[in-house]
Amino acid sequence: MQKLLFKGLIIGFTAVAAALTLVWFFKAPIAAHYLSKQLKVKVRIGDLKFSKDRMEISNFRIKNPLAYKKRVAFQAKKIVASYQKERLPGRIDRVLVSDAYLHISCDNPLCTEN
Repeated sequence: MQKLLFKGLIIGFTAVAAALTLVWFFKAPIAAHYLSKQLKVKVRIGDLKFSKDRMEISNFRIKNPLAYKKRVAFQAKKIVASYQKERLPGRIDRVLVSDAYLHISCDNPLCTEN
């Protein structure tokens, strides 16, 4: 009985460790999928890196909905957010965006709806 319980615990622990490893390796596509669902447009993240005091996103892109002429609404080659982990999630000290492109489409002449 104890052997069976021990084997069950080992199998359970291995399954959890494997799932966490997969999530860690696929964190960029998972984050892009989450943002796509929230924004209701396609989002792409090339790479996502974390450390104790910063997060780095590479090749970030937010596409426009199909009705717009320009395919990309926002893109950045690199985004670095610096923070102190004790102050998260309430405060991020600095966000640095490199090689950014932002396209704003106006649906009316005064650009009050876009």
